[in-house]
Amino acid sequence: MTDVSSVFYLFDDDPISYNNGKPSLTVTSTASGFVNPLSNYAVITLQIWMPHTYSGDCTVTLMSPSGTTIYITNRRGGSAANVFNGTYFTDSAADSVATYSFSSNSVASPLKPESPFSTFRGENPNGKWVVTFYDMASGDNGKLSEMLLVFQGKNIKSIKKIKNKKIKMAYRWLFTGESLWIRNLRGNWLNNSYLHLSYWV
Repeated sequence: MTDVSSVFYLFDDDPISYNNGKPSLTVTSTASGFVNPLSNYAVITLQIWMPHTYSGDCTVTLMSPSGTTIYITNRRGGSAANVFNGTYFTDSAADSVATYSFSSNSVASPLKPESPFSTFRGENPNGKWVVTFYDMASGDNGKLSEMLLVFQGKNIKSIKKIKNKKIKMAYRWLFTGESLWIRNLRGNWLNNSYLHLSYWV
């Protein structure tokens, strides 16, 4: 069985608006306990709930502890609204964010990111991972409601330190047989039926 660690962020609808080409929002987490280097079997996925009235204004990047940065989406979606309000980005998706035909208020999911998450294989995964959100044009606005960053691989132990004052709750994940359960910080156990996730057993 492969161990899985992930962190589920819940935000107070943090705004994503034009900031003269600078980041609108940055989320940092520190990972530890991973086998170094990240193996060729490791999987990283990102799910975001990011409603925006003009999706093509938005750029999202992910940077590894080694400083390698990939684009998750780079001004895709054109004038369509709210297409990334729940999008699950995974290398295994059939469709790519770069070629998908978007429609307003229709969530595009799952999608391949602009650059593959497999780019990070062979790197040391322990350290700070940074997800950065940009709004590259004025006139329209959006927000980040939630974000789920998942790491899958050998002997993953923990993602302990989370740096964002808006975070309400983090989740611990535990395998029980063939089911994946979530324990929130209040001690309640929930199953994963409402989330689009993949995992190994």
